[in-house]
Amino acid sequence: MSTVVMLALMWNTARPPAEMYKPHPSIGFWGYVFDPSYDIDAPPQGQPRYYMPQPGDVFLATDKRVFWSVGYKLVGSGHPHHSGTVFQRSNGEMAILEAGPHDTRWINTFEAYYHLSSYQDQPGGRVWIRQRKSPLTPLQSARLTEFAEMQDGKHFAGPRMFWQLTHIRTKNPLLLNFLGKPHGPDKLRYYCCELGLEALVYAGVIDYETTRPLATWPRELFFDQSRNNYVNRHPPLEECWYPPARWLKCLPEEPASETELKPPPPPEFHLPPPPPPEFHLPAK
Repeated sequence: MSTVVMLALMWNTARPPAEMYKPHPSIGFWGYVFDPSYDIDAPPQGQPRYYMPQPGDVFLATDKRVFWSVGYKLVGSGHPHHSGTVFQRSNGEMAILEAGPHDTRWINTFEAYYHLSSYQDQPGGRVWIRQRKSPLTPLQSARLTEFAEMQDGKHFAGPRMFWQLTHIRTKNPLLLNFLGKPHGPDKLRYYCCELGLEALVYAGVIDYETTRPLATWPRELFFDQSRNNYVNRHPPLEECWYPPARWLKCLPEEPASETELKPPPPPEFHLPPPPPPEFHLPAK
């Protein structure tokens, strides 16, 4: 119990940084993605491609902060620590729905490029995208938008997530055949992975009967595997999403060639020319 109290006291009650609410400065660019891979420690691999977000994509992120590393280890999980869902706002802008962004206690929607960049800019920050294999139907996308905009401004379910550190938890594998099903859009609080799966169920994209939002961590969305036997038998993203693709907000600079790394040679030193000989008129 003391561990739960300690982590709860560390929770950030502030709002996310104001710059994360800014509109996209140049519509049409959302960074780059690389080849999909389940290797969480691999650097970006393959040929970079422009990332074109589409409703239903799932973003995953992690960093080196001790708070989340310790917390997820205590509940039997690990990296990545954050997840969110891409959707299209009513005004047409591509945005991300997330619960508890940057250790806050709120549910918010953010413009996609700024939000992904904010996680990459964290110390040790890494971001992945699980892209849809096929686009959502117009009805599915509209339902996803409806769900996301209903949740904006609600509270993150921090206290309920901290209970996962105790024996009073919703991830008991013996109960998941009957409990832990989606609850819909009317709950007052969600945590990040729960919120994303609830949104996809509401949109009709994943199965209501087999999805267990309360029993799924971001790591299980990354690997399509779980220590929990029930979730391991019913990975919610395996069928219709590509494996995670590493995301970067800009391409790394090319390393300088060996010639470019050499210092320029010192300037050559030349003696000044001798003065011209004196001119004397011939004697008369």
